[in-house]
Amino acid sequence: MEDHSFTIDHSGGRTRIGFAPVFNVAVPFIDRHPAEGRADKAAIRTERETVTYGQLAERVNRCGNALTGLGIGAGERVVMVVKDSPAFVYLFW
Repeated sequence: MEDHSFTIDHSGGRTRIGFAPVFNVAVPFIDRHPAEGRADKAAIRTERETVTYGQLAERVNRCGNALTGLGIGAGERVVMVVKDSPAFVYLFW
């Protein structure tokens, strides 16, 4: 199983989902789009702005680096107080 991949097994009557040991959901949801040539495609559209996949990836990365700089590690919890806006996505991912 490759890094950041998952498998879905429907055999045996129950669906089982398996994750790679270093799975990061941001990779299939965000990071793959610029890597696959969609950096300039719209990822989020609101009445006020459009955020491309390239911008989204850069802003999510920036937010993650800010949290790391504050000493917040992987798997630790934070309280998010954000408006229903693209900023929510930057912090969430």
